[in-house]
Amino acid sequence: MKKYLAKSTFKHYFAAIIFSMVLSVIIVNYNVKYFLEQCLLSVYKAGSNIDMEVIVVDNNSTDGSTAYIQRKFPRAGYHVIKENLGFAKACNYGLQLSQGTHILFLNPDTILPEDSLEKCIQFLDNHTDAGALGVRMLDGSGNFLKESKRGKPSLTTTFFKLTGLSSLFPRSAFFAKYYLTNIGEYQTSAVDILPGAFMMIKKNVLDITGSFDEVFFMYGEDIDLSYRIQQAGFKNYYLPEVSIIHFKGESTQKESFRYVYTFYKAMSIFVSKHYKGSKGAIYRFMINAAILLRYLLSIINKIISKIILVIKRLIFPGKQNGLLHTAGPLVLTGSPETIANAESIVKDAGFSVIMPEEETTRTTKQTYTVVYCEGERMSFGQIIKQLDETNPCNAMIYARGSTSIVGSPGRNKRGETISYPGSPF
Repeated sequence: MKKYLAKSTFKHYFAAIIFSMVLSVIIVNYNVKYFLEQCLLSVYKAGSNIDMEVIVVDNNSTDGSTAYIQRKFPRAGYHVIKENLGFAKACNYGLQLSQGTHILFLNPDTILPEDSLEKCIQFLDNHTDAGALGVRMLDGSGNFLKESKRGKPSLTTTFFKLTGLSSLFPRSAFFAKYYLTNIGEYQTSAVDILPGAFMMIKKNVLDITGSFDEVFFMYGEDIDLSYRIQQAGFKNYYLPEVSIIHFKGESTQKESFRYVYTFYKAMSIFVSKHYKGSKGAIYRFMINAAILLRYLLSIINKIISKIILVIKRLIFPGKQNGLLHTAGPLVLTGSPETIANAESIVKDAGFSVIMPEEETTRTTKQTYTVVYCEGERMSFGQIIKQLDETNPCNAMIYARGSTSIVGSPGRNKRGETISYPGSPF
């Protein structure tokens, strides 16, 4: 990684000797500028009372992210790499620039509540045995993401997951090790694996374990680091007291074969690294069999999807596909000022808008997309709570001061954005 290290690194190291930075937030961006915009707005709100720095590492985005984000967030350290190094290398690049005693690796398609960072730092500082910490994650519709806590990969864990036994016995500590469903969704607990989407780690722990292994391009690096933190004698904690939004499916569509292959390939690397002998050989065979099975299923799924699409076009000619075209008008909720700003973006983009009171007076059944507008009357924390309690099928979020609106209809669906049409950014 030394050849990628910026000239400003030595300045950062020198500054770290003089100052004691509490938190370094490291975000890797790749072509998701609007999601990153909302993420950064929530991060700065959450870190308003913390001695914090934000480091964005851009993996050679082509969507205008650099100009857009640098213009809106001059405080953030924005570092552009002229090639896509993958998640692990980009995170390590940001780590070398960091000064914090606590390091947060954070995905750009996340939104944090205002009290989240202080709670996490306090928890880590109060638990001397803690090495890293993860939180309760919700998708764009407010559904709990089971990968917020996971068990260590093993032959039995993988077998129970592939055969469905883990789902059949979700409360069993023996069968349910993959997603640790035997540990309650709201139960603070030490767990084996934390997700890289939100992974806060003590810097002195990283000094002992090392950071992400760069042999992983995408996926698996968080599993490997979590495992090494445990091997070094520290605990990985799941803290459900903090809930965040993670718009799943943004960088990779979860049902695509490319995702399946990349994920299982990462698991194969992990097994080769940590499992030797006959056990490792059997495990790798199971992984390769799973890749082949998922490949065949993806082909069948694509054929069925195309058939359904053709039938829909025959029955409903001229109908457009996509969340925003099929979900009816947008319902804006929040403070008057932020609603007005969001409404301007929405109408300029050509979408119809109704107010919440209009929705309740309509008698016809119609699907709406709810846009939660962050501002004086509705904080990020309140938006997350609303999503958690209501689980709307279609929801989007607008943050005060932004020029975009973002959302995702589910963990396996690609994210949606609305921005000013014709904008140079």
